[in-house]
Amino acid sequence: MLRTVVALTLVLLLVAWIAPVVGSAYVSGPEDEVMSALILGFVRYAEWPPGASPTDPSASIAVCANGRPSLVRALTRTFAGKSISGRQLVAREVKTAAEAALCQVLFVSSDNQRQLTELLGAVQQIPVLTIGDSEAIFAAGGIVQFFEEDGKMRFAVHLDALARSRVSVSARLLRLGQVVKGKLR
Repeated sequence: MLRTVVALTLVLLLVAWIAPVVGSAYVSGPEDEVMSALILGFVRYAEWPPGASPTDPSASIAVCANGRPSLVRALTRTFAGKSISGRQLVAREVKTAAEAALCQVLFVSSDNQRQLTELLGAVQQIPVLTIGDSEAIFAAGGIVQFFEEDGKMRFAVHLDALARSRVSVSARLLRLGQVVKGKLR
């Protein structure tokens, strides 16, 4: 029990370093809160190619999730009052490939593996930062995988998928996770 508390504390300190999160009275699971903070860190340290986002500089940055409504709630709380380069962060739940194609970031939950290939296929040709929490994310062409190791939330980034997406992520952030290279499919 004490190891779990210490491990969770260390993870939360790491998350606070990457992306500060304001506490909330409406708590999802701790895993959702940690994932939402990690996603915020990726959004803060990512850049999309010119023309990839809506041309209106005041347009929001859509961070979408599929198969995990509790994560959408955590993202909504995490993003409250936050903007990046003057653009408001908005969390959305998506259910279809057409909805996914309107996102700048797409999280596909391990709870919805049957739609993984369809959703990632819909965004393969557009600059979308794709994230998942299953081992199948890289095989389906995804960019970032969240996973638990030794009681801590970690991430891996597939550099070939990242390059193909034309989204760039800060090298400083990449150094905090594992890097994967090689054939995607």
